[in-house]
Amino acid sequence: MIRINEATSEELQALHGIGPKRAEYIVDYRAQVSPIVGTFDLAAATGLSLSAAAKLADDIDWTSRPDRSGWLPLVLVGLAAIFLIYNTFEQIALQSWQPPLSYYNLALALILLGGIAATGDIAIAGILQRPSESTWVFGLALACGLAGFVLMLAMTVMSSFYDLDEATRLAVEESLSFLAFALVIVTLHYYPALVFRAFIDDERIHQLPLMVRLYDFGQASLGAAAIAIVALLDSPSWIDEIFAGWCLVLLSMNALDLASSRSSFEKNLSAESQARLRFCRYRRQDLDWGTSGARIAALAALIVTMLLLAGLLISAMSAGFGSA
Repeated sequence: MIRINEATSEELQALHGIGPKRAEYIVDYRAQVSPIVGTFDLAAATGLSLSAAAKLADDIDWTSRPDRSGWLPLVLVGLAAIFLIYNTFEQIALQSWQPPLSYYNLALALILLGGIAATGDIAIAGILQRPSESTWVFGLALACGLAGFVLMLAMTVMSSFYDLDEATRLAVEESLSFLAFALVIVTLHYYPALVFRAFIDDERIHQLPLMVRLYDFGQASLGAAAIAIVALLDSPSWIDEIFAGWCLVLLSMNALDLASSRSSFEKNLSAESQARLRFCRYRRQDLDWGTSGARIAALAALIVTMLLLAGLLISAMSAGFGSA
């Protein structure tokens, strides 16, 4: 067993796939960033893929791994999740199977299950004190959420060919609007963390600067998507306006970052992952990590933000005139 946070460069080379250069990077990572407490840190330090780093886990003594005694929050989250799942599926079971309303309830149940699973994944990672690492529960959350979203989308398409009662049609439209905005917001929040994990190894890290620019310079596209959702769905519910306002705030903050030549991608990472990203830049100085064009992207994001604000005002005024 190699004590990863105490071993010398020579001792680290006993690990499979760790040569002199990677061993020196581990030493530098411990000095510049933090102790190596998990496979994500090991991948960030060495350029190994997450799967390759995981294969070394049994040969490593993680002496600086934090205490995992915080079991009580996990129990509470688990009990809350079980309660919500039980109540949701009990309501579905009590109703007779009446398509298409039953399909709608099933879609909502799958999305709820996905959300609860995602919360559980965050709780488990927090208790293990590895907030940047995901567990198998995240895969379950993703599968359930996507299944529910696809089913809801299919119901929307089906409403174009079959006559749905007014209540079901409105419920589907409002739910789809909610999901569309949630998808935009989740993209704004979680794209950086997911992309950083996917492109951290040496084989793909050369694509990471491009992915960073796509996020930083793509703020205007996400704003345009929010405007399109407000304009096209035209739901009587205030859900559209609330979530469009949320997008507006996020876009404004990101535009300010870009105007100051700061990366929105980096800002939306955790403090630990920001330090990892800076180390990756140090480790791969041969890559172009520049932020040229940031002010142009900030201007585009600002224009779309103003358009989104105008759309919200027009929507609010239209609702006011309609009620009058």
